[in-house]
Amino acid sequence: RSSAGMGAFDPGNAAMPVYLFIAAIFNSVFFYRAIRDCLSKKTAMSGAPAIAMLLSAISEFTWVLPCFVQCFIVFVAGTDGNWAPEHEDEIGCKLQGFYSQFGSLSGMLAALVLALITLRVARKQALPSAAQMYSTTACVLALSALISALPFMGAGRYAYSGEGFCYIDWYDTASSTIMLVFVLPVSAAVVITDALLFAAWPEATLTLAMAAGFVSAWVLWIPAAAIGLAGGSFPTGYMISGAVLGHAQAIVNPLLYGIWWRRTLLEAPFEAIRGISKDSGALEAGGVFK
Repeated sequence: RSSAGMGAFDPGNAAMPVYLFIAAIFNSVFFYRAIRDCLSKKTAMSGAPAIAMLLSAISEFTWVLPCFVQCFIVFVAGTDGNWAPEHEDEIGCKLQGFYSQFGSLSGMLAALVLALITLRVARKQALPSAAQMYSTTACVLALSALISALPFMGAGRYAYSGEGFCYIDWYDTASSTIMLVFVLPVSAAVVITDALLFAAWPEATLTLAMAAGFVSAWVLWIPAAAIGLAGGSFPTGYMISGAVLGHAQAIVNPLLYGIWWRRTLLEAPFEAIRGISKDSGALEAGGVFK
């Protein structure tokens, strides 16, 4: 996002704030739509589906918004201040590492929650209650925050990536191991769930898009951990590519889940779910709960 020694308003620092600003706008609309659905009482999206969308929106918002603010500060003030990620020992790098990892982990788990909710819809099974979903959301966010706080407790560290931002130090054994232990089972669970969904749901194109959205965002994480643990070298552009793909979720998810997925649930005639999810307020809803 920035290069060492760049001054204020350097054009080289302008691209990422613009990209993140656009992503933040997309995600803000997504966030608003999810809140509206959560507050609704008798719509097809009330309850579990809306809360799952809200979890996804929160996950991306806690990453894209602070990153936009920090990158904009660097654009305005240059790379010599404490907020510039190049200075690993300053608050800017540590804070960016924390919220970036937090957003990554919670975003992965949010994708899994959305896939599981969709699978239950496809199988015409009762959806979790609103209380269960809010508890799940709290657990996801708490777990992501705990793991992201570990570097401050001596388990892992945040470091400058060499390509404009701070994230976990992939060459730190604890950091890469923790990330690998997290990403592998979550990725496997998402892939397996999407495979089951592909067989159970007529919306094959949407299912493939859900799987592709997840893979495109986090495909570089497992190799990164392996390269770091092996002490290898990262190809030029590897890190910034991971950042761009990860932040793209703030644009992809509002389109994928906020529009396509949401519209599919509202319109799909899954008659067997009529009246099952009473806590979701969907007794008089149309579409998927009709």
